[in-house]
Amino acid sequence: AIAATMAHAKREIPHYYLAMPVDMAPALAWLAQRNADRPPDERLLLGVLLVKAVAKATARFAEFNGF
Repeated sequence: AIAATMAHAKREIPHYYLAMPVDMAPALAWLAQRNADRPPDERLLLGVLLVKAVAKATARFAEFNGF
């Protein structure tokens, strides 16, 4: 049922895609600095920064949160 609904939405509802380049060099430098002294199993992943960015953006712009 979910797959059918998603397929219907993809097929019938107009979609809008937006892309914009983002300089990740400062974020990657910060991440490398934080991970420098951590053992491999305790290192932060880039995904952590992406999730944090999404959380901050949805808190700041609640109208884009889908509710």
